[in-house]
Amino acid sequence: MSMTGRPARPIAVASATLALSVALAAALLPQAAAADPVEALATSHKSPFACGKTFNANNWSPGHRPSGSIDWQDYGGDDINGEAVLATAAGTAYFYDEGNTSYGKWVEVRHGDGSRTRYAHLATMARAAGGSMSVGQGTSIGTVGSTGGSTAPHLHYEQRTSTGTVDTSPTVDGVTVSLGQKKAVTSTNACGGGTNPYTPEEVCGSGYAVIDSAALTGGRVYLLYNSGNGNNCVATIKTSNVGSPSSMSAFLEPQGESRTTNAGSFSYYAGPVTRSAPGQCVKWGGSIGSSTYTSCPDGALSGRSPVRTEPCPDGALSGRSPVRTEPTGRRRPGGEARRPPQEPVPAAPAEGVRWRRPSFRHVWPLRGQGKPLCGGRRRL
Repeated sequence: MSMTGRPARPIAVASATLALSVALAAALLPQAAAADPVEALATSHKSPFACGKTFNANNWSPGHRPSGSIDWQDYGGDDINGEAVLATAAGTAYFYDEGNTSYGKWVEVRHGDGSRTRYAHLATMARAAGGSMSVGQGTSIGTVGSTGGSTAPHLHYEQRTSTGTVDTSPTVDGVTVSLGQKKAVTSTNACGGGTNPYTPEEVCGSGYAVIDSAALTGGRVYLLYNSGNGNNCVATIKTSNVGSPSSMSAFLEPQGESRTTNAGSFSYYAGPVTRSAPGQCVKWGGSIGSSTYTSCPDGALSGRSPVRTEPCPDGALSGRSPVRTEPTGRRRPGGEARRPPQEPVPAAPAEGVRWRRPSFRHVWPLRGQGKPLCGGRRRL
């Protein structure tokens, strides 16, 4: 073999050895975090409870399934049962119900980075099983309970990657709870108050439209109607202290029937209270703390917009434009009726002539046709 060809084999061996060394070094070096952003769980999570609430986060092991999930439990004298459960980060919530097995009633929130969180053994959920809704951090999605395979009230909580892997050392409100640890965590979720993510139409559901409302201190109570099924709905929505539980209520009472009320300590809204009452008078209202509203005792005709009658100024006949019972007079430019001058007292009628008192009742329809008011009283 010529001299020019002899070095070829050693050079090839040296090159292969160098490539193998580089590959081995690369394999041994730690991978950059940017290589797998989803697995890094970049989403920041708050506690799943209202601002200021403290509960124990128990990442107990061995035997907990799946390993790395947290059981939120009582802390001190604060009973966790019935507490509002809030989304720990923004995303889309999906609602499930496995009955008396496994998670029972549970919610999965899928976040923008592909990660997800699970909330299980709930007593109630913000939507029926099979439903979904967009949530912000701090949106209420249910309440703590003991459904499914649970033996005592608690919240089962998981943080998962987009591939479904459970993070065994989840972090909430800046506190990392590693496998085998139990830590008390105080929530800062929804502490800023902020705006209420819920609208009355969203609370009552598809097909409902607002036909009346009344202001409360810290919120507003709404009456809605679904023309497709003849159902009324009442919801009380917070505008202050949003995300912090406080006493609230909403009620609906068709004329001549029993009242249905939803009352309790809620973070965002009370209700929805729905009743079928097409063409019936309904009484409705709600409260936030000590601030309350009850519609006119004469009620409102289901499905129509407010119509007012004196002497009951809050009454409403839903589905029609405002109609007021006023003494006869001209309409003012604002739509109000002008009260006529005082009529002189008529002289005593002649003998044998029946005297008739003049009528002061006149209905001014603002649009559409005016109808007798629901339960209203006529003034003669």
